[in-house]
Amino acid sequence: MTIKYCPHCNKIGKTRVLSDYEQVPWRGIMVKRRRVIHLIDDGGCGQTWYTVELPFEMLPDEDHDLNEEDVEGNEPAGLHSE
Repeated sequence: MTIKYCPHCNKIGKTRVLSDYEQVPWRGIMVKRRRVIHLIDDGGCGQTWYTVELPFEMLPDEDHDLNEEDVEGNEPAGLHSE
């Protein structure tokens, strides 16, 4: 179990990250897409969402300011699909 922010109920709570994952392409590399469940037994909402794990080398430099062009439309393929 881990503690994460839930984008559905806007609370921080206990979650379970499922051990199985998919590899999906993003900006020419493969990233891990994992499903997360907000646990009901901790007062959570029971909703699920996905997180994406990417190599450290793909993160922008500290002095590079992200703008909307860097973020919009660059989500991994199938990020929101069930």
